[in-house]
Amino acid sequence: MSAWRARTASSPATAALYAPGCTSFRNLHDHHIVFRSAGGSNDLANRTTLCAWHHLRGVHAGVVRCTGVAPDALRFALGVRRDGAAVVVYGAGEVVVASESLRRENLRKVDRARP
Repeated sequence: MSAWRARTASSPATAALYAPGCTSFRNLHDHHIVFRSAGGSNDLANRTTLCAWHHLRGVHAGVVRCTGVAPDALRFALGVRRDGAAVVVYGAGEVVVASESLRRENLRKVDRARP
């Protein structure tokens, strides 16, 4: 059994919850923080577990960015825009709004969407 599979099998609860707010315990994917195609290693410090949705539709679609060192120093940028700015960045128990103007813009969108 690979070290990644052993870590995931021994602790599925923490392995599945690396993406902020995600509670999925199914369809878990092994994600390389620095992609292998970009020279990333297979070391456990460069790998984390993400649910299929966050992995494929988030990270690989370009709207979620995962950086840092696994397992305890990961940072997630959510709502990544084409210019590279993120709406919110989460890391090690913190919530940081990346841009006050983006935050205000998103609040206006939410307000307009309310009935």
